[in-house]
Amino acid sequence: MIRRAILKAIAVGATVIQSRLLLAARLAARGRESLDDIRARLARGSFTVPEGIETRSVVNDGTVEDGVARFLQALQPVSA
Repeated sequence: MIRRAILKAIAVGATVIQSRLLLAARLAARGRESLDDIRARLARGSFTVPEGIETRSVVNDGTVEDGVARFLQALQPVSA
């Protein structure tokens, strides 16, 4: 699978998480998907990262600026 090969090529992956309620509200506010499409998207659940890939979670429950800052921080090397 191409996705797995790409993930194995990176040292660290980041998973972006937020509550289902917040995600539904954000998707509805965009106006690009119907209510049924949003329900289907939420029902699909989350992506499972292949075994052996280090991931760091990024909580995306604030502003765009906060989310970007948290995402960039998660990708930084861990200091010893």
